[in-house]
Amino acid sequence: MSPVGNQKKNGDNDNNNNTIGPVVIIGAGWAGLSAAKDLLVNQGIQAKILEGRPVMGGRCRTGVAEDGVTAIEYGPQWVHGVQAKNPIYQAALDAGVEMARSDYNSQIILQDHVDKPTTEASEERMKWMEDYLMEGKGGFWAYQERRQDKDNKDCSLRQAAEDFLDKIDATDEQRLWMWYLLDCNTAQEYAASLEDLSMFWWDSDEEMKGGDVYLTQDIHGGYKAVLEHFTKDFSQNIQYNSKVTAIDYSHQDRVVVTYTQDDGAVQTITAKKVIVTVPLGVLQKNIIQFTPDLPHDKQRAITRMGNGVLNKCIFIWEDSDADNLPWPADKEWIERMVTGKDPKQPQGLWTEFVNYQPINGRPVLCGFTVGRIAEQVEELSDQEIRDSAFDALKKMFCDTEIPEPKQVIITRWGDDEFTYGSYSFNAVGGNQSDHSRIAEGVNKKLYFAGEHCHLQYFGTCQGAYMSGTNAVKQLVRDANKGGAKKGKKKNNNKNKKGLLQERLGGCCQGLVTYLRGAWRGCK
Repeated sequence: MSPVGNQKKNGDNDNNNNTIGPVVIIGAGWAGLSAAKDLLVNQGIQAKILEGRPVMGGRCRTGVAEDGVTAIEYGPQWVHGVQAKNPIYQAALDAGVEMARSDYNSQIILQDHVDKPTTEASEERMKWMEDYLMEGKGGFWAYQERRQDKDNKDCSLRQAAEDFLDKIDATDEQRLWMWYLLDCNTAQEYAASLEDLSMFWWDSDEEMKGGDVYLTQDIHGGYKAVLEHFTKDFSQNIQYNSKVTAIDYSHQDRVVVTYTQDDGAVQTITAKKVIVTVPLGVLQKNIIQFTPDLPHDKQRAITRMGNGVLNKCIFIWEDSDADNLPWPADKEWIERMVTGKDPKQPQGLWTEFVNYQPINGRPVLCGFTVGRIAEQVEELSDQEIRDSAFDALKKMFCDTEIPEPKQVIITRWGDDEFTYGSYSFNAVGGNQSDHSRIAEGVNKKLYFAGEHCHLQYFGTCQGAYMSGTNAVKQLVRDANKGGAKKGKKKNNNKNKKGLLQERLGGCCQGLVTYLRGAWRGCK
C-alpha cells in the first residue's frame, strides 16, 4: 500500500499514531467517511478507503431530475435530531446547505374512495381510537409491556397486536384503525413488516431530540453537498470502483484485502488494520469472504438482525400542473387508510406520501413502501410500480383526474448489490445487543462500523457516523495497549431497565408520525 501523508490537525500522539497505520476502510458511506476523517485529519494515521461504487455516500445518494433544477434523494433526505450532538446536523451546518423544518402535524388522512379527508368529527373519532387502542393502561403499548414482563418467548409485533385485538374483542373499525396506526408509526419507521419486528426489541433505539429538518431539494444542496464538504480534506484517499471480495486477517502482523476493479482486474492491498463498513445486507449475503471465518457470535448476530427495505416512488410534475393536483399544497404528509380489505390484515401498499410543495414549492410527491411488500414490489417492472403508486393516489382522491407526471423515479434498495436493503431493525429472535456484538473488533486487526453497529441510533445517518468514530476509538485503544500489563478488572455491570428502554414521548402522540429513521421523515 502506498503511504498516505499525515494530515493531522490536532492531538499530540504523533509518534504512537504513526505506527498504527496503514488502515484500510471498506466503504465510503457515513461510517467509512467519519472513520477516515478521524484517522487522517484528526489523528494523522495513514488510511485509505476502498469504495465499490464510482461515488461516495453509500446509501446517501443525491440525483438531479430531468428538469435540471430539482434534486432528488434516493436514500436519506432528512436530518433527524436538530442539536449539536448530531454530527450529521453539524456537517450540514458546516457545508452551509439549506434546511427546512419538517412538520409531522401537517398531514391529511384519506380513506380509499371516501369523498372528503378527515373532517372535524372524524378527527375526533380518530383521536378517540388512538387513545382507546394505543394509550393508557388498557391500550396496546401497556399490554405489550405487560406481556414482555411476563413472557420469555419473543413474538412478532403483528402477533402481539392480533392477540390484543382478540383480547378486547375489537370491531372491524377498531382493527382498521389499529393497523393504520401501527403502519404509519412503526412499520414505516423501521422499514419492516409488522410480522418481522420483535415485540421485545423493536423500539430499543433512541430518538435524538430537536426535531427533524429536510435537506431541501436544491441542486446545490442535499446530502451530496454535505458529503463533498465533509471530505474536502481527504477526498484523495478514496479509491472508487473497488469491490472488496475477501479479507484475510489470519496473518500475525497484517491484513490482506482482495478487491475487484470495474475492469475485472483483481488486486490486493495490505494493511495493519481494516475497518469494514459495508451494509448489513452485504454481510448477510456473504459477499466478502473472511479468513478465518468471523467468530460464531458475530455471525449469529449478523444473521438474525433484521434488514429492512424502504423504497420510494417519486412523481415529478411540471410547475404548470401544480394547481391541478388534488391534494392541499400546504400539507406535507398524505396518509392513506386502506379500506375495502380484510380488517384482520395490515395496511398494505403505498400508504404514505410526502409532498415537497410546502418545503421548496416544487410539485413533487414521494410515496413509500416498506418491508416484505417493498421486496415484492421490486419484482415488478418500473411501469408496474409506477401504476400501482398512481392507482393508490387515485383511490385516495376518489378517482379524481390527476395530471400525468413528467418523470417518475423508483428505488430498488433490496436488489442493490452494494446494499441489499435499506437499514437494520430488531427482528423476532434477535436481541438489541446484536448491534454491539457486530461492532466488536476481531483479533485487534478487524473492526466493523455502519448504522447496524450502533446500539442507540441504528438505522440513521448519525448512527452510521458515530459507529465509524467508535471503530477508530477501538482500533487506537487496541493499538496503544500493545503488551501493557493488565490492570484490575472493572465492574461494568449496569442497572437493567427491563426489556425495553423508556419511551421518549411515546410512539403515537396526536398521530404525529415519529420517524426516527434515516430515509424519510419516517428511519
